[in-house]
Amino acid sequence: MLRWLAPGLVVVSLAACPGADDEARTGPADMIAVARLMATLDRLISDEDLEELVDYIADDAVLMPPGEPAIVGKRAIADWYESLFQRFDIELTHEVLEIDVKGDFIVHRGNVSGALTARDSGDPMPFDQKYLFVIQRSQHGQLQVWRLIFNSNQP
Repeated sequence: MLRWLAPGLVVVSLAACPGADDEARTGPADMIAVARLMATLDRLISDEDLEELVDYIADDAVLMPPGEPAIVGKRAIADWYESLFQRFDIELTHEVLEIDVKGDFIVHRGNVSGALTARDSGDPMPFDQKYLFVIQRSQHGQLQVWRLIFNSNQP
């Protein structure tokens, strides 16, 4: 059940995204920005810094972890992470595999690996997952998680 716990994003039709251009453009600056965002999210999750973590989540974000209903909205997602932090110590590292920019949206695919260590037993549970993020660029240029889906790379 817990093999799925780590961030990721949801597949969406970018043609329907507000602010999306007709042509996708991805440059080195986008790759760097996404890599920095993922490193920041790794640190905030490992440090259990919920207050700063929510700054990187869009108000209308959707998180879709495996085996659970979709979690809709920044507050509900913050509650989900808070529950996770209460039960586990988390270490994780994201690996950026590809990104595609279209207007104010970035589709980002990658892998994430690490371990959840249960607070009550101290037992580590390693994970190896794939994910898909849709990241939205805010009006002020900040990157925020807009959609996230993830699941295990293991059969």
